Amino acid sequence: MQAGDEPLESAIRELSEELGLQVVPEDLHFEGTFPIQYEKEFHGKPFKDNEIAFVYVYDEEAGIDDITIQEEELDGVEWFELEEVYRACQPPRDEKFCVPMGGLEIVRRYVKERKRRFDSVFSCMCIGVLIGITIGAAFGVINYRIGTWMTVGMMLGLIGGFVASRTIRREVPANSERGDGE
Repeated sequence: MQAGDEPLESAIRELSEELGLQVVPEDLHFEGTFPIQYEKEFHGKPFKDNEIAFVYVYDEEAGIDDITIQEEELDGVEWFELEEVYRACQPPRDEKFCVPMGGLEIVRRYVKERKRRFDSVFSCMCIGVLIGITIGAAFGVINYRIGTWMTVGMMLGLIGGFVASRTIRREVPANSERGDGE
């Protein structure tokens, strides 16, 4: 990022320049910032880094055929499991990964929250389906159309479970908002 650039615009530009991915602002999820501060010696000269890094997550599908690397800045692209990278970045750090821990922690939190939300939606929809099928079966016995009413109940249960899961998500703050660090 150059001085005066906006973080989101810079993220979109860098994805395009370095990986050839064409994205729009809605494709990126801002997840937080973290400081980077260190002093090292590179090629016999002191180097100081003092910056604030912005973390955006792009969680759309991107296959190897979708990527065109900028050879002046990247040697290649590889896929790794997030937890593998996290373990490798713990002391003693594997020099294979040049990932700042602050950014890695933010991405891990995003992935955990996304999984928690998926699990919540799935659970609510399963419960809704079971309730819907049960009520549908009861109606079906009365009307001698068990299959029809069970199907109607299942569909209404799916919809009800999805609505319930969205209501629960709005009422329960995300972990980062509670400040419990998970």
